[in-house]
Amino acid sequence: MTSNSGSNIRLQHLVLPSLLGYLNSANALSDNPTSENFIRRALHSATVLGSYVYIDGGELSQYENNKRGRVSDPVNSTLSINISKSWSVDNVEIKVIEKPQEIPVKSRGYLWTDVRREEFYTWGGYWPYTYKKFDLDYVPITKFKADGNGGGTWSLVEMADQEMLKSLRPTEMGATVQVEDTAFLLGGQWSNLTDQRVPTGPSRANPGLMTWDFATKQIQNSTSSDFSPLGSETRIGASALYVPYYGPNGVVFLMGGHSPPVDRAYNIADTRALPLSNLTMFDPVTRESFFQLTTGDAPPFPRRAFCTVGFESQMGYDIFLFGGDNLVGKTRYDDAYVLTLPAFHWIKLPSSNKGLRAYHTCVRVGHRQVLSIGGNPSDIWIEPDPAHRGLLLFDMKRLEWKTDFNASASRYERNEIIQQIYSSDSPGTQWSSDK
Repeated sequence: MTSNSGSNIRLQHLVLPSLLGYLNSANALSDNPTSENFIRRALHSATVLGSYVYIDGGELSQYENNKRGRVSDPVNSTLSINISKSWSVDNVEIKVIEKPQEIPVKSRGYLWTDVRREEFYTWGGYWPYTYKKFDLDYVPITKFKADGNGGGTWSLVEMADQEMLKSLRPTEMGATVQVEDTAFLLGGQWSNLTDQRVPTGPSRANPGLMTWDFATKQIQNSTSSDFSPLGSETRIGASALYVPYYGPNGVVFLMGGHSPPVDRAYNIADTRALPLSNLTMFDPVTRESFFQLTTGDAPPFPRRAFCTVGFESQMGYDIFLFGGDNLVGKTRYDDAYVLTLPAFHWIKLPSSNKGLRAYHTCVRVGHRQVLSIGGNPSDIWIEPDPAHRGLLLFDMKRLEWKTDFNASASRYERNEIIQQIYSSDSPGTQWSSDK
């Protein structure tokens, strides 16, 4: 946006009359239903700012008047949970923050967190099928500014180069991560559900890498093999996680997902599933990539739409992985693992016993705990979540699932099961790449 007058003109045309009618009819439903009415939440994003977890976007299924309503409905609000005090999943207070009508509501969108400025940004994702699309010639990047009390305000970001943003095809299912002030987005897929400017048809893979600088609001995007650490390849459904443990710049781990063809429309049978026993990493500054083979009980694959959370200790770095979707096998996962570094060794964790789930999110809370939010066992949305309001907690120090969040938990220290991997006779890291 180049001026206030231009912004006002654009906002007047952001919302179609049919969308206004839809929003009014959807007001009868709650974005934060009671435990009795809650069925499933999925396809959202989540982050932590200060003392609050924020949950944004996605879809929700719930009971209406003791009857199951529509398959799912888009969530028009942002939710927050206070993590400065302890709570149980059956009594946690969830705050609802209304979204202005000019802010797009998307599923499987990307979220990037600016901790220093207490903000997060969203972009991409797809329009929920029950939702009327905005009358836009592009999809804006949106910003949520937290107020420190579990609330905040939404706005559209004024980009350094608005034309560059307009030239991009919004995607979903890309691998995204942030390193300090820079967001990285690798791959993903686009269709008429993500970008209404393109014709209706099967999804197509998005090659290359997009980066966005929070401070300068500058976007770079290229399909050049010199710009992307994956060269001419791309990813859909992978998880990206920044690990500061290695080298002067740290490394970004790419885990799981699929490598699809980039020159045509495709279905999942056309893709190559990426095993979690062979991990791709890249330096976020030099973009140099390398691979590493793992040992131990690697998670089964194909696997996409799982969640990962990193925990740094005095001895190394450990990555928690939970759930996911096996689209090829038409099933989902309920298992959990930890990848311990620098051994690159997988350890299978106890099951949550709360059912299969994918398209959920996980965030680190209270020093050593994981909060898993939502997820569903299939695309049907009718099976009530065994987890209370979709919330699960895992203690990384004790390596056990629990129902109570401890706000005063001590810092993360490795459990004995992980420490045993690093016994005195351990051979140490056996590097697979020459780099």
